[in-house]
Amino acid sequence: MLENARFHHIGFAVNDIEKVKPEYVAGGYVVSETVIEPIQKVYVAYACREGFPTVELLQPLDETSPIVKILAKNGPTPYHICYAVDDIDEAMQELRARKFMPLAKPIPGHGLDDALMVFMFKKNVGLVQLAQIKE
Repeated sequence: MLENARFHHIGFAVNDIEKVKPEYVAGGYVVSETVIEPIQKVYVAYACREGFPTVELLQPLDETSPIVKILAKNGPTPYHICYAVDDIDEAMQELRARKFMPLAKPIPGHGLDDALMVFMFKKNVGLVQLAQIKE
């Protein structure tokens, strides 16, 4: 996707994080506490397992959450891939040059320890999240 990016997580839209957590625990994952991302209007928890991709579980905070539309159209589903980058502005420029469109300006992601993050979209690729997390 990006030459200097590192895979960070898969974002998975769910209706109820607390009902999903036991499924990941049964599969050997350790699941974080659920936190609120007020700007994105979601509840977030991370499921981690050594040697496996991290899964970000996202549940709508209310009916205005963008996750509501994803769930209505597809049900629970993976819907984005996040890449960690050292410089979010540089990564955004690279993706813009390839016709990706940012959905908003970069904001702190509370579930990402307040790292700057942004979502970008390209029709034939889908939704990509960038998070400024230095190695």
